Amino acid sequence: MSEKMSENLNVRKNQKMSEKMSEIQNTNFTLPEGWHWVRLGEVRQLITDGTHYTPHYLKEGIPFLSVKNVRESYLDFENVQYISEEEHKELIKRCHPQKGDVLYTKVGTTGIAKAIDTNREFSIFVSVALLRPDRNKIIQEYLEKVLNSAICREQAKALTQGVGNQNLVLRILNK
Repeated sequence: MSEKMSENLNVRKNQKMSEKMSEIQNTNFTLPEGWHWVRLGEVRQLITDGTHYTPHYLKEGIPFLSVKNVRESYLDFENVQYISEEEHKELIKRCHPQKGDVLYTKVGTTGIAKAIDTNREFSIFVSVALLRPDRNKIIQEYLEKVLNSAICREQAKALTQGVGNQNLVLRILNK
């Protein structure tokens, strides 16, 4: 594909995404006086996701969370896989979930947010995004509530791509 064709395709995709978001925002939803819409990219310090490869699992060790472990009301540490401390140290060089961050499901079941409210060490899989809020602009608990709202769930559903393996890609999530 030529560079010009690729550029035109990206422009059309961005226009389509903006149209979907505007349509959702304008559907029976009025913001309180003084409020305005912002994109996630405007209120975050970091957006990334977990490792893109499957690590070596162990019977015990450091918890390794995937989309099935992120619930709206809690992080499920009961039904997790485990990885070695050494592998965890490698994975957190790229993506280090910490108390105050928000986890967001982005593959399969998309659009569930949970603020990290523990100091427990763990790593995450590619199916989960890590959002680090800019604490000068938004607090984690509010970000969690907004992302779990009906309007943001609609946006996540509308912007999820793919047929068999549905995915909410980071660049779209950022917008």
